Amino acid sequence: MSTSDSDCRCIVLASGAAGQVTTCPECGTVHVAMPQMSLRLTRETFHGLASLVVRASLELDGAAPQPRAERVLDRALH
Repeated sequence: MSTSDSDCRCIVLASGAAGQVTTCPECGTVHVAMPQMSLRLTRETFHGLASLVVRASLELDGAAPQPRAERVLDRALH
């Protein structure tokens, strides 16, 4: 991420009501832009953030899979 934003030639990866995700193939930066904030991330950090947000979204919706031991215990108790 050594290149300044003005030097980046970003490619749009995704865009929607929540914001836009772009990447610069030259410097490898991923830009996440939302109305409230914007982030400049390395690809590795972006992938980690994406994974975290997916897990949190599943948990929020109550759809997160339980660890195997908890499922077995639930079945045994009910």
